[in-house]
Amino acid sequence: MTREELNKHLLAAFKEFYMDKLGHIEEMSEFKKNYMIDVTRLLINDSYLSNQMKGEMPQNVRKLIEKYIRDVK
Repeated sequence: MTREELNKHLLAAFKEFYMDKLGHIEEMSEFKKNYMIDVTRLLINDSYLSNQMKGEMPQNVRKLIEKYIRDVK
């Protein structure tokens, strides 16, 4: 497996995991909700993956990000 293929699979795993978690954020405890908001903000704004994660975002996830993560770059 090449580095490019590995990176592609890693990004797909991040996407699947975080999209699922964000889809259930309303059901989380306050601690978990705040944790997910902080981690998502870091991934979007400060992660080395942020440029590679750009692309189409499901509408429901976009609404959650707009609701909870106002300072997205």
